[in-house]
Amino acid sequence: MDEENGVFEFTYANREETRKKCEEALKIHKKIFGRPPDGGEVPPNWSFSIESLEVFLQYYPYVCIYKFVFPKERPPLFAQAYLPTSGIESIEKSVSMFEEELDYYEPTVVRIVMHPQDTASEYFQEVAYQAFSLVEDRGYKLSTYKEVFG
Repeated sequence: MDEENGVFEFTYANREETRKKCEEALKIHKKIFGRPPDGGEVPPNWSFSIESLEVFLQYYPYVCIYKFVFPKERPPLFAQAYLPTSGIESIEKSVSMFEEELDYYEPTVVRIVMHPQDTASEYFQEVAYQAFSLVEDRGYKLSTYKEVFG
């Protein structure tokens, strides 16, 4: 985020600016993980230009925003994102908040998003386990993006 101007870096980005940022991100990912990413998570839909989304889809097999997944070669999928680990304070609180959101929205498709900073929490593994168990207990089929989009 550009703190000085109060906007996300892709809000007004053109194709070339976005292309440069995507190429840099891919280099960093490959350096750290040894391979390109399977997909991309972008800022909320109000914080990037349509030009940026078009460029993202040139670089990633799918791009996710808050409520949608845009596969490169298929129609978009409505998939509400849920954050069971958004600031883990306790296992019970994180799982309870996640369950309340599932009860309220009753989504057809659930997209579970884990915050990278929460992986350092001593509770992360148990919160993730309980979140996945909860969605399975409710009849959802756990899948990866690769399984869904091929």
